[in-house]
Amino acid sequence: MAMQSLKKRTGMFGEKSLRCQYQSLDHYYSFFPHRTSETTGVWNDVVTSFYKDVLFNKRKLFGIVKPTNGMFSDFSKNKNESNKINLNKEDMTCKVLWVPAANGKGYFNVLGSFFSQTDQVLQSVTDREKDLTVLFPQMHEQKQKSKRAWQLTEILKDLNMNIIDVPCWIYENIKAICTESELSLVTPESVMQFLKSHPVDSKDSCNLESLPQDIEATYLKSIKSLKLLTKFCEMHATFGSELQSLPLALTESQQLHCFDAEKSLFVTRYTDLFVRIPDEVLDREISLMYTKYLKESDCIKDLDVTSLALLTEKTFSRDVLHTGKPVLWEDSENLPTKKWIFQFWDYLSQQMCSINEKETSGTQTFLAELEDWSLLPVRIEEKRKGIPFLYPIRNSKCVIVHPGSHDKCATALKNMKVPVLEKVLFQHFSNFCEDIIKVTSSVAAKMENPDEILKLLSDIDFSNSLDITAEGSLAVLEYFSVNTVKLSDLICERPSQQLLRKLPFYQSMCGQQVALQDDNEVLAVEHYYGVPSDGFSELIRASCKVLIKTCVQCRGIFEKLCIKTLTREDLYVQIILPNFECMPSSAQLSHLEFIRDVILPNMEEIGGVQKPLEDELKKLRFIEAEEGLWQCASDFYSPYEEVFKQMCNRSEFPPSPYDEEKWKTFLEIAGLTKDVSIELYLTFARKVEALGSKGITKDVSNKTKVLSSYLAKHHWRFQGHLSQIGEIRFVLPHTVGKELTDIHPQLHEGKQLVAYCKSLHPDNCHCIWTSCSMFHKSASLSSDLSYKLGIRATPEDEDVTSHLRNICRSFEKLQDQNSVSKLCLIMESVMESVYKHLKETGVSDWMKHELQDVCTVYIPEEECMVPALEIVTTIRSYEIVKGYVYAMPRTLTGFGQVLLGLGASEKAHANLYACVLEKLYKKTQSVKEKDLCTAEKAIYLLFQFIETQNKDSSATLDVPTLYLPDANWRLTDSRKLVFIDNDSFSDRVQSLGLQYFLGFEQFPYLNRDPQTHINMLPDGYQLKMLSSLVQEFVTEESKLKACPRDLSQKYLDIIHDPDFVSAIVRLVNHMTFSGRKQSLDQTEAKTIEEQLRKLEIHEVENLQTELRQNDGGQVPQSEKKKSCIEEHFNAKVYLFIDDDIDTDELCAALTSTIDSLTSEGEISRFHINHLLKSDPETYKEYLDVQSVRTYNYECQLREDYSFPIPGRSIPEDMHWRLDNSFHDFDEWEYVGLEVYDPVVDNDAPDEEGKPEYVYALVKGILSKETLLVRGQYVVALGKRHLETICGSRLYKIKSENTAIVELSQHELPEVKPRDLNTVLKEIRNILTETWGTSTSLKERRRVKKRLYLAWHPDKNIGNEDFCTKVCHYIQSYVTKLENGQSITEGGDVPADDTDSSFFEHMGKRSSHQRSQYQQHQDQRDTSYNRNHSAHPQPEEARQWLRQATYDLRSATDTLQLSRDYNWVCFKALKAAEKAVISAWYNRDARKAQSQREKGIIKAASRLENVRLSELVTQLRNVVGDDDRMLFPDRLACPNTPADVYTENTAIQACELAKSVLNLVEDM
Repeated sequence: MAMQSLKKRTGMFGEKSLRCQYQSLDHYYSFFPHRTSETTGVWNDVVTSFYKDVLFNKRKLFGIVKPTNGMFSDFSKNKNESNKINLNKEDMTCKVLWVPAANGKGYFNVLGSFFSQTDQVLQSVTDREKDLTVLFPQMHEQKQKSKRAWQLTEILKDLNMNIIDVPCWIYENIKAICTESELSLVTPESVMQFLKSHPVDSKDSCNLESLPQDIEATYLKSIKSLKLLTKFCEMHATFGSELQSLPLALTESQQLHCFDAEKSLFVTRYTDLFVRIPDEVLDREISLMYTKYLKESDCIKDLDVTSLALLTEKTFSRDVLHTGKPVLWEDSENLPTKKWIFQFWDYLSQQMCSINEKETSGTQTFLAELEDWSLLPVRIEEKRKGIPFLYPIRNSKCVIVHPGSHDKCATALKNMKVPVLEKVLFQHFSNFCEDIIKVTSSVAAKMENPDEILKLLSDIDFSNSLDITAEGSLAVLEYFSVNTVKLSDLICERPSQQLLRKLPFYQSMCGQQVALQDDNEVLAVEHYYGVPSDGFSELIRASCKVLIKTCVQCRGIFEKLCIKTLTREDLYVQIILPNFECMPSSAQLSHLEFIRDVILPNMEEIGGVQKPLEDELKKLRFIEAEEGLWQCASDFYSPYEEVFKQMCNRSEFPPSPYDEEKWKTFLEIAGLTKDVSIELYLTFARKVEALGSKGITKDVSNKTKVLSSYLAKHHWRFQGHLSQIGEIRFVLPHTVGKELTDIHPQLHEGKQLVAYCKSLHPDNCHCIWTSCSMFHKSASLSSDLSYKLGIRATPEDEDVTSHLRNICRSFEKLQDQNSVSKLCLIMESVMESVYKHLKETGVSDWMKHELQDVCTVYIPEEECMVPALEIVTTIRSYEIVKGYVYAMPRTLTGFGQVLLGLGASEKAHANLYACVLEKLYKKTQSVKEKDLCTAEKAIYLLFQFIETQNKDSSATLDVPTLYLPDANWRLTDSRKLVFIDNDSFSDRVQSLGLQYFLGFEQFPYLNRDPQTHINMLPDGYQLKMLSSLVQEFVTEESKLKACPRDLSQKYLDIIHDPDFVSAIVRLVNHMTFSGRKQSLDQTEAKTIEEQLRKLEIHEVENLQTELRQNDGGQVPQSEKKKSCIEEHFNAKVYLFIDDDIDTDELCAALTSTIDSLTSEGEISRFHINHLLKSDPETYKEYLDVQSVRTYNYECQLREDYSFPIPGRSIPEDMHWRLDNSFHDFDEWEYVGLEVYDPVVDNDAPDEEGKPEYVYALVKGILSKETLLVRGQYVVALGKRHLETICGSRLYKIKSENTAIVELSQHELPEVKPRDLNTVLKEIRNILTETWGTSTSLKERRRVKKRLYLAWHPDKNIGNEDFCTKVCHYIQSYVTKLENGQSITEGGDVPADDTDSSFFEHMGKRSSHQRSQYQQHQDQRDTSYNRNHSAHPQPEEARQWLRQATYDLRSATDTLQLSRDYNWVCFKALKAAEKAVISAWYNRDARKAQSQREKGIIKAASRLENVRLSELVTQLRNVVGDDDRMLFPDRLACPNTPADVYTENTAIQACELAKSVLNLVEDM
């Protein structure tokens, strides 16, 4: 009531001017309480209470100023069109409406925060909400400061939005007591919500009703108000996505619509295209405002080509513009206006330019949906006047662009009525139409693109109405000639040449314009004038060729079309002469005379008659002979050649008129025969050959002389055919004298005609008379001609070889008949000629091979002929072997090279004496006494020269077989003999009956190193080594007894020690670097470590070996005792040692084995031997002293590289490594052996009892069963302790990573799931077999225990569900079997009542083993376990610790007797030593023994317990070493140990020893 009274008192209920109403409101609001920083707390509470009441009770205390009549938009300061003056807005009559400050009722005016004083949009909605500290004050006060905010306020009030006008301080008071979400502010979001309320019939809703309607009829009145309102709404972040139902869509028809996704509107600036459907596009003035929201809203859409195609169909009739034909463009309602066409192509040009930038498609593809519309403006010339047409876009390539510089061709095309693009239309509407012209030009045919022009012309039918002039044709041909390079090979899948040929623009020889047909050959004739015209038309018809005229301007197109251009000469050669018979006879002679009088003289002037014309004249039949036959000039002979006068008759000369002198040159060019041809010469020579085969008569002799004389004078005419002449037998032969025929007859006895090419000059008589023919001296020719005829200058190797074989063998026969005495001088002369010839020509390999067995050398001293192979040109006397190896005769000193070529040797060599042995073998296999010296000398010289030749790397042997004597002096193939390279084997293989090599006992020089000399033999002649025929192996009995023991374990620990491995790697690296100047890489170093891990050492009592052949058979009576032997099998190296072997021999054997494993003899064995005998701590110092290169390598030890001695107990905390699944085992495999298990050996499970297992080594397989549980094996459990064990008691020892998968779930390896039925079937088979074949309760318990543990979920992490189900089945199967029931496939799912104490105990054991595995994994993180895998022996450790306790107790008892203090100290020290060794057994039994030998201080320090190391060191310092406590010689005389050690020392020693024992027990 008070506020109502206040309203009355302030005059707020009356109608006043705008100014007065705002003044009254100011006065009214001044009575509102105000809270400031200066007011007190009570007042502030009053203010808060006031505004809470006003706000939450929705009291209508806030005023809205509105015009009494009309709207704000009805008032203007300017005159209207009727010259009536409206009131100013400040003077308009207004009223005040009262509303509450509640959501949707009244809105606080905050528009000032959206507009700056410069009248621009300040910031986005999001940014404004961060800075709403100042409320927009009273609108009247800020009218001049923010004009747009004032205008927008009036617009919204006109639209019925209740905008409250209050001062800022009132808003601040209200804001302080409520959240901003509880207030209604004028924001873009609230305005949009308000505008969307227009369909609601409410007094507070927007008053834009009954849409669509003209905008001037709405409360917005103008586009200006609409744009201002739209820009404000755009400030909303999601404006674009919330256009639906927003009444701001103004179409081109000025109708205001609501945005609707079902009736989306186009957004484009090309609104003129919608002239007939303006309500489908936004008004141009607001269209650009919505472009950026095209992707956000479905209410608006962009104009694309598809939409344009539909728009066009709505705008124009398909029957008019969609026919695919040109349309005459007249002023008509059914046709588009010029402006519409301009807008159409302007839009397309902009779209196509943007597409070309994106390179998404081509122009034709873009216009595909519009191609059938006739919308391309063109002009067609009709009677020198351009007629406008609209051409179909599909046929745009039938339109040419303005021709530009191609004036002549363009004029011709216009006259041919080719459409021209109307570019003037676009220039009329805009000066910036380059893009439009560019796009329209791209779819039309351009003169710059001859492909398009050719395609355009090829589509035109020139057969009807086109008037083609000669000038126009020439212009078009000139255009294509200029642009031939630009033409493509294919135009629209048709060859461009084919399209050019179809153009009817070519000038024929008859003066017509014709097209060139594909089936006719076209020829262009130049300089055709002067040719006789007689018979030309008949010639063209007969030749079926098109002859056209040529011009220089069109040469390019002729070349493009591959049209051949003919000269006058070519015309005759290619056209007239080939078709000469088709011409009338009256025209033939005139054409021949034209050739004789014009063409031929012109050719002589320029260098002679062209061959094509000459060839055609030679083929031309123009001479009429007898009986009316037409013949060529070549059918006649020249009457001016003397040879033909003798050889031919009259009918073979030319008849009249061609017998006149003026036709001589013409006829000779035409082919008249004027020279003796090679054919004639060959024919005559063959006639002589035929006559000579019957005998050499005088007539034959005269004819051969005529031919030889003619050949000598005119041989140049027969170049290229002389070899043919040389093969004809028409030449007289040469005959030798009687002195030569006495040695051997002449070939053919010299009574047959010979051929040049198969004969030799008589000067070669001594070298070939028995093997080759010779021509007579009268037939001799020049050397050049002789070569061309094939006459050989010297005999060939075959002829000389055959002749030499003939005369040598004939001479041997005469020598055997004692008939050579008078022929020796002649033979010596003949051989001298032969040797001279061979000296000049050389001896070929072929000749050497053919004559190797021929006795070609005469030895005067021996009076015999011998082969050249047995001759040595330079030889020492002791190298001569009588009867087999000779020195070169002195008479042949000048022919040494010839003899070498024939096979003689320059020096003696091994192969020479190998041949001697071969000849002895062929003579007699068993060397007789008379040949014994020869054989011994040959063998001695053989190996001597092999040694010499090996040193200089020359070839040694080249004989098929090397024969050497066996022990009985029988010459045998060396490859069948056996050489004893291992004397220890010789006595053990007597039963094999081997054929042994004789040996070198007779040859002291060779016997010094027989192995080396044997090895010098080439591979193809090597003897069999005894060591390669038999190998030494450990007997099966010794292998069965072999087992690792203390000694072998000690050295194996040394070899596997990381320090030793690193030392070996360092030694190998040193030698490698010395050789290849490059260090080992880490991969090579790791390979060395892996090689060392392959070594295993086994001890045997009375080690026995035997010899075996390569086939595995044992050599009888070959057994022998050995101290050590190395064998390789199972991918490992086993060193078997006798248990009596001494340390030096063992170290030597290990040194050899390690050297072969790691470096193959590259490193010094001395170093390895030293390392084996040294302490690991001294390795580095030793190698440094030896100057061995350093090398950093960290040994990567594995957990299962070796095992303790068989028989040792497997610690309980390592039982998790035993695989409960059943397996078959291999020999030499380490396994776990079940010794005792309370669940197996007791009738009831013992909760306290623990299973016991020991390490065992499989030594033999007695049987392998299909069911693995039934297998029988022989296993070693220690020294001489072998047992036969069933497979059910043996366990495979798994590596750490596979024993139990104890990984986090994401680390689990992917395991291929097994089928449940398959698993259950296997389990049923094992259980059924066990219950069916074994009555032992222990065996049954053992099987079911192993099955249950193998499938227990705790041991199969990651597969728990599956294994749980399997365990249930196992329990069910066992229960049924124990109840006497059978177990079969397909049974019911097991029930839950199959539980038993046995399975509960197994579950506890599985969990226990899993926890043991986890503890082991945790221990692996320690420095020791990261580098070492321990094999503890707790039982052994307790045994040592118990003895240490006894020793300490004895020392304490002795101390109480107050005597023997030195023995008290000694016992205390030994007790401490045993305690330290006990600690080592508890950690790693393999290291215990070796640490014992190192001494107590070192052993304690390596346990890595600082306290233990300190106690041991103090104890050693107190008592000293062992000898000092026992022997007096360690003390100064006369003291004894009993005198030196006191009670205090003994007490202190016992206390320290006790501390050591206590600490070890705790460890």
